[in-house]
Formats: sequence, C-alpha cells, structure tokens
Amino acid sequence: GVWAIRKFSYRPDGRMGVFVVVLAAVNFVTVFAFFHPTISRGEWMSTSQVAEFLQNQPPGKVLSFLPGFSQWAKLTVPHGVNPTETFRFQAELLTPNLNLLYRVPSLDGYENLMPRRLARLLALLGSDRATVGEKLAGLDIPPEQKANIFMQRKYLLDLLGVRYVISTFAPEGWPLLTEIKATRHQIPIYVYENPEAKP
Repeated sequence: GVWAIRKFSYRPDGRMGVFVVVLAAVNFVTVFAFFHPTISRGEWMSTSQVAEFLQNQPPGKVLSFLPGFSQWAKLTVPHGVNPTETFRFQAELLTPNLNLLYRVPSLDGYENLMPRRLARLLALLGSDRATVGEKLAGLDIPPEQKANIFMQRKYLLDLLGVRYVISTFAPEGWPLLTEIKATRHQIPIYVYENPEAKP
C-alpha cells in the first residue's frame, strides 16, 4: 500500500484521491470486515426471555451480577466462542447495555464517562464495567465467595433501588422469581427479587 501510494502520488493527473479511496475500500472489505463477528438480524430483533418476564413484573431496576465472569465461566470456557451464542447469553443476562434494547432499566451501564461515585458503587456490587473502584468481579476468589460478599452489600442495592438481580450463580436469601435456560447449551440464569428495594 505504501509503495502504491508513493508511486501514484507523483502523477500529475490528480487521481491520487480516487486511488486512496479505492485502496481504503478494498482494505476494508478484505481485512476489516472480518475483525467483527456478526449475528443475524433475527437474533438482534428477538426479545430475551428474561426481558419479557421482567416487563410483566412490577417496575424496578435490574442488576446483572458478574456478567463478564459469568460469560467466561459458563459459556466461553466450556463451549468455546460463538458470536450468536454469546449474544443470546448476554441478552438473557441483560448485560450492560443490552438492557436498553429491551427497555429494561438497569443500575449498571457501559459508560466510560460514568461518575466516579457510581463507578465505585458498581465495582463493589460486581460490575465489570466500572471504571474505578474496588472491583468485586476482579477479586481472586471463587464465585461463591463473591456471591456471599455481594449479599453482605445488599443494603447498597436497597438504597440504589435494585429490585431484580439476574445471575448465573445462586446467591441465597432472596426469592427466586424464575429460572431461564439460555443458549442451546441450556445454561441456567436466575432472576431474583429484592423486595426491600427503595423506589
């Protein structure tokens, strides 16, 4: 590419701009198009089972507990990487920011400019999207211990108005509302209610 640009840049007819545009288009089609996996439009447009369930419940914020770790531990490691299956799993877990697709309010979000106070709270509650703070998701302990720490911080969920917790792990102490099987691998995803959530 560099050789061709240098060769054509000395041409007096002024076709350099056209050549650069064509070269960039060819580069995009042959290289960049394969960098990002794609999924079918039908997958994108279908509503997740968890979102449908929550739309029929009393309103309240949701929080997905350890979404990135859950995907890695329950889907990627045992079953490999498949873009469609990954999307299905994330859609059922309502990972940030897929909740926006289904109009389900969530405490967590994928936002590089989120306020530091909120980022620190999200880090304490297991978000792997938090930009600062002591990340519960990053602690080098088993997921069961992370769930216990999460339960000890329940008062934060109450104050922040989190009424529903979505998890692939089973934290004890909350009423289980439903269990959804996600992907063709039938990975269980649990939806819990936090009855003490503030409005």
